[in-house]
Amino acid sequence: MKFSLYLFKKLEQHKIITFFDRFYFGDTHTNCKPNIDFFIRILEEFQLTPQQAIMVGDSLENDVLPCQKLGMKTLKYDGKESFQKIYKKLTELKNGSKTFI
Repeated sequence: MKFSLYLFKKLEQHKIITFFDRFYFGDTHTNCKPNIDFFIRILEEFQLTPQQAIMVGDSLENDVLPCQKLGMKTLKYDGKESFQKIYKKLTELKNGSKTFI
């Protein structure tokens, strides 16, 4: 099974898949994370500034830190928290009322 398919199923299982418009996995994109240019290309594709985007990832080094350097909001998600907790955190991030690592 491709790693991206595994991650996609994990997002479905934890019921957070509906928060996302598109998915970018390392096994389907070249020159990807933690390369900052990878994140810049995604922001350009969506026509967003870093301040308008939220990165949800399971790796501090590959997901969270590069995006924080760009000024993006970030949420480290290890798959262990309930949907309600993640929903609350994403809503708070979207509204700008909280900052999470």
